[in-house]
Amino acid sequence: MKLFTGIEITQDFITPFSELKTNNRHLNGIRWNKPENFHITTYYLGETLPIKLNEIIQKLESVTLQHPTIVLTYKRLGFSPGKNPNMLWAYFKLNPEFQKLCNDIANSAQSAMPARYKPTPHISIARLKKSHRYYQPNFDIESPLFLKSNKLCLWESIGNKYKCIQRFDLGNSDTTK
Repeated sequence: MKLFTGIEITQDFITPFSELKTNNRHLNGIRWNKPENFHITTYYLGETLPIKLNEIIQKLESVTLQHPTIVLTYKRLGFSPGKNPNMLWAYFKLNPEFQKLCNDIANSAQSAMPARYKPTPHISIARLKKSHRYYQPNFDIESPLFLKSNKLCLWESIGNKYKCIQRFDLGNSDTTK
């Protein structure tokens, strides 16, 4: 099973980003991500044996207890990654709390060496079939300035669908499936 962790997106962000599809129907060669797949990745665990699932859940329960609700500031829409982008992302500003959560999750998943990386908080909105230079998208959306979430999910990637297999409350010991 392919696993990753990510912040759940609140409805006030899902609505404007899913409206981008409606506002850009004239563009060919874009595969729009389904709103139920919107998330902000905190750590990619990759291929994982099912036998490890309970251990991962226990570690994530411990990590999430130590972290408060995450508040991220919306930055902009843009093409990514790098010089030949193939995705449309909604970028958020990196803040110390989000970076610490990402690193703590990464460290709990590592057995030998601690992970230190600088994550790029973003929501993948769409995938592009051509170079971004061919698109003239309408980025005129009204979105809230802040994303506030107190939920972390352990997601399973099944093809092009994501399933939250375990939900964790940040700063609270309760978890729900």
